[in-house]
Amino acid sequence: MVASTLFYATYDINNNPINDPFPTAFASGGFDLDAVGVIHQLTTSINELSENNLISIYPNPIAQGQKLNINSNLDINKISFFSINGYLLFNGEIEKFETGILTQGLYLVHIETSLGIVSKKIIVE
Repeated sequence: MVASTLFYATYDINNNPINDPFPTAFASGGFDLDAVGVIHQLTTSINELSENNLISIYPNPIAQGQKLNINSNLDINKISFFSINGYLLFNGEIEKFETGILTQGLYLVHIETSLGIVSKKIIVE
């Protein structure tokens, strides 16, 4: 490795650059992970189902208060509704869901089955 000078870096005892503007009390450098935050969390460890028409949601768009129908050849374990900002609005069984809680807008629906999760978008008019 060719030695170069990094003007805005600090260095550890082995002369390795540390890309953290706040020095740590440790002998070798690294990143300060105290200020790391999760802004948008997406579940990536679940096998997501492909769009093979395994699950259909209708009507879409839906009028506020109208019954939302979900058809599937799979057993649905749980359903979750999220606002477009990522807020969880409902988490449970579809039979207990009331569409009256949704105002006009776009929503994400996560449908959990034994094979994985299918995510769909719905529009409430």
